[in-house]
Amino acid sequence: MEFELSVIKETMKRASDKCVEGVDISSINENDVKVFDYINSGGINDTELLNEIVYWDMAKDITVESMEDLIARIVLSRPSLEEKCKEFINNKNNPDSINYGCEELEHILAPTYGCIIYQEQIIQILIELAGYSEKQSELVRRDMAKKARKNYESYKNDFVSGNKVGNIPGCAAKRISKEVAEKLYDDMWKAASYCFNKSHATSYATLAYRIAWLKCYYKDEYMDALEQMKASSESKQEIHPLGDVK
Repeated sequence: MEFELSVIKETMKRASDKCVEGVDISSINENDVKVFDYINSGGINDTELLNEIVYWDMAKDITVESMEDLIARIVLSRPSLEEKCKEFINNKNNPDSINYGCEELEHILAPTYGCIIYQEQIIQILIELAGYSEKQSELVRRDMAKKARKNYESYKNDFVSGNKVGNIPGCAAKRISKEVAEKLYDDMWKAASYCFNKSHATSYATLAYRIAWLKCYYKDEYMDALEQMKASSESKQEIHPLGDVK
């Protein structure tokens, strides 16, 4: 990431030399349609750092129309998530077909079109729908991710009906039906093994968006900065070859 951040910094310096008001990358419009179109066209698919982390082709059919879409695309571009990616695209294209099951769940899953893809969503569901504490919710999420089958039934019962000893009201306290709560629990159990930390994905999405913005509006300066950073990096490798490291 240090390399790309250096490229961005150098690009801003070059761009600012052309603009009287300068360029402040931290205050750019994060809802720029032109930038989203550039991302959708594959404009940043050649970004070296992002390609090491994000398999862009895996989620190329996700049309990015917001930062939320971009964050989700980064998460869903990981190998083995083809089916979840297809579900996300289908729900995004057909929002009327999404069935949240209960109104309490809608605001949590609306940004991802009814799909559970973030660790934070699982924690939020446990806290808001079943009354878990923050500490309890994180412990349950971790066990779900590990597929700890020995706890499957007890956790499910706590989530659906509550647990007085653990001071967990359960979904029943919110008058969420047993059928809806059980399905939601099973969905979380399945999702926990592939769910990604949203805050982590957001950092990569921000980086991707800023690169796209610079390539949209200052492409020459970006490419010049990129070549300069590459040359500098290669020069350092020649001076300090890996083979000399003891």
